[in-house]
Amino acid sequence: MSRFDPVDVVHVDLADGRTPALARGAWAVLWHGDLALGHAELTPDDVASEARFARVAAGAILESVASRRFPAGYAPAAPNRFPPPAPEAPPLAELLAAAAPLAAVARGGPARAPDTERASVIVCTRGRPEDLARCLAALARGRGRPGEVLVVDNDPADPRTRAVVERAHAVTYVPEPRPGLSAARNAGIRAASGNVIAFVDDDTVVHERWLEALLAGFDGPRVLAVTGGVLPAELRTRAQVVFERRMGHASRGHARIAYDAAFFEPQVAYGVPVWAIGAGANMAFRREAFDRVGLFDERLGAGATGCSEDSELWYRLLAAGYECRYEPDSVVLHHHRAGMDDLRRQAYAYLKGHVAALYVQYARHGHRGNLRRIALTLPGFLIERTVEELLAPPGERTGLLGAEVRGFLAGVGLWRLARGGAL
Repeated sequence: MSRFDPVDVVHVDLADGRTPALARGAWAVLWHGDLALGHAELTPDDVASEARFARVAAGAILESVASRRFPAGYAPAAPNRFPPPAPEAPPLAELLAAAAPLAAVARGGPARAPDTERASVIVCTRGRPEDLARCLAALARGRGRPGEVLVVDNDPADPRTRAVVERAHAVTYVPEPRPGLSAARNAGIRAASGNVIAFVDDDTVVHERWLEALLAGFDGPRVLAVTGGVLPAELRTRAQVVFERRMGHASRGHARIAYDAAFFEPQVAYGVPVWAIGAGANMAFRREAFDRVGLFDERLGAGATGCSEDSELWYRLLAAGYECRYEPDSVVLHHHRAGMDDLRRQAYAYLKGHVAALYVQYARHGHRGNLRRIALTLPGFLIERTVEELLAPPGERTGLLGAEVRGFLAGVGLWRLARGGAL
């Protein structure tokens, strides 16, 4: 069996005490009521006995439960070059007992829910009416309605998007004919009226507590950006499994993380890993963030250089002394690209866009760590990937190496961005 074989995505509520029954491998999201506490890759052997499943589940949810219940003594650090070893997990029953009060709050217990009506939710889309309809339906089911939902159509000549919006309830249509995700996002920001601007991608399905939990991440006046958890909606094709294992977002974990000066400043010389903060598929900003550091850079992102328009904006905020949060209680399920050709195009765009963003970050701030990453870190990564692919059996190869190398070289060719130039 290849590690890239399709698997089932299953959702397990640990509070009900039942061990899941599996016919084949599964990617399991482990919940306690409305709280996603962890995820684990399971085989039928892992659920053959309650004791074995308990060991697997305990290891998967340890960081999440411990960091929530004992934040002073167990706060996960933001990603760094020298991560500490993981602690041994206590018994599952002990962890579930600690998680129970947290789940009560998630269900609407004593903690006061954030005022969701102060938020504007923006969905940018281009020619994907079925995905958009599914996304809007999930938003309509959410607990805690936003003040407004705006759909920015990045191809208004195609009438299908407007038709979906007209069938939806209380959704505003915003046309933006200039191509590019950053241009679309900026159009949405200009049209929005909320003092918090939240973004989800059109190929996501939000959990009903998504917006409440995302807004809870704004836990201090210096926090200007919050990202949430992005889990796979399905892993039914090889391409979707490859994406999740190589490029997916669930690896960010299920514990809250603060990104501040302690994360940013020590890593400036190496290239700060701002991409670890989250994903543009699930993020929010205080409106003042755009007043202080500007809108999305329209040279970056899908439809321009490929990606990293979100992480470049987080970089600007951190460089200006503000903070970002990762809030895993805010969950969206993402429909990864199903075909390998689409995935290769995405891998190309990721590398190209990443290099472009590094140039832009250098031009704005003069931080040489961004150039160091282009000149040393990324070539080293690609060499490691080449060796890995060559040594792997045919069924274990990702098929992405060529696209990644071409994307990197295409990004290097955008060196004028390092001087503040245009594309």
